[in-house]
Amino acid sequence: MIGKSLLSPLKSNPFRALWVGQTFSRLGDCIMTVLLPMTVYSMSKSAMAMSLVMALMFLPKIILLPFTGVLVDRLSRVMLMIISDLCRFVILLILAYLYYINSLSITTIYLYAVLSGIMGSLFQPAYSAVRAQVFTEDIRISANSLTQISEQFALLVGPLLGGLIITFSSPATGFALDGLTFFISIISLLFINIKTTVSNIEGKPIAKFYQDFLGGLQVVSKNPWLWITIIASAFLNVILLSFSSVLIPWLIKVDLFSKTGSSYYGILMSASGAGALFMALLYSSKTRWTHRGILAYFSIFVAGISLGCLGLISFFPILIVLLVVVGMSIMFFNLTWEISLQEFVPKDVFGRVASLDLMGSYILLPIGYILTGWLWTSIGGIYTIFLEGFSLIIISILPVFISSLRKYN
Repeated sequence: MIGKSLLSPLKSNPFRALWVGQTFSRLGDCIMTVLLPMTVYSMSKSAMAMSLVMALMFLPKIILLPFTGVLVDRLSRVMLMIISDLCRFVILLILAYLYYINSLSITTIYLYAVLSGIMGSLFQPAYSAVRAQVFTEDIRISANSLTQISEQFALLVGPLLGGLIITFSSPATGFALDGLTFFISIISLLFINIKTTVSNIEGKPIAKFYQDFLGGLQVVSKNPWLWITIIASAFLNVILLSFSSVLIPWLIKVDLFSKTGSSYYGILMSASGAGALFMALLYSSKTRWTHRGILAYFSIFVAGISLGCLGLISFFPILIVLLVVVGMSIMFFNLTWEISLQEFVPKDVFGRVASLDLMGSYILLPIGYILTGWLWTSIGGIYTIFLEGFSLIIISILPVFISSLRKYN
């Protein structure tokens, strides 16, 4: 019964094309979750350098998302995704070539981070808006679950591939392989034919942009679940991404297992993907989840405890269990959030609302990454792990004090 319901979205041609392309693209992204930090640490030996890379990757998104969100509601969303993927395909081939001829520098990595952030600011709101159109009401829960299953399968396999590439080949191979996944995404997007409701752009461009931007704000402000969670996500993402991109790589590569760090880090990231995969299957088993507000924030509470415990344990099998629990918790929160957006947000303003959601998620990341690097330098990595895990627990208590979150069903 679960399998039949879960696979029903594959009957939709637009969903099938989108799903195939983004599964490969996500696989490339997950290879980079190991490849990029291991390359940076090998070149710099510094958590601060990796913090700066991540800050530079997210800063362009914060600056550009208000503009790209308006573009997504005015232009062809699929074409914007293709343009973004094409640019990233070319950039990654250049990185592969530079590493192959031994000319890749940390400065080039910084430039890649900026360009990747610019392209991401265009792609992500367009992809969110396309999903809202393709994931129709009759397949919404199954479509979101199947998408997350494929993404988490990529998270399960990608880090392992990244670790193997680092161990047995070179980052040049990984950069080229990630570029190939963007090319596959481009091909799949050519098979998607959906209409975009284009805003009227007559009149003064600046005034029209301001009016369109306010339209997105008005939709968000009408629903407390949306705007409160967007604000909370600004802090959640700082902590969760700092863990995955800075603290866990440091813990494994430098502090615990210096000789086998790349492979062990890949295994831990795959464990997180396995947990998320299991939760996505479980989520799709129900046609509707109740008490979603309480359950979503409770999942953050569980993730905070699990991540905080990383600083206490050096036994690798227990570390794997903790990352499985983290993957399950974050997946439950993400699925609840994504389905809520698709339920509440009108399709013709979805690009703007998605850009506000993404901007809220990213706005503190550059400061957060730098702050994580500074804390790591000042008080040490273990105490930074404790502090950021405790911060997640504090955020998870929000529903206790805010009735709209407690009552969100």
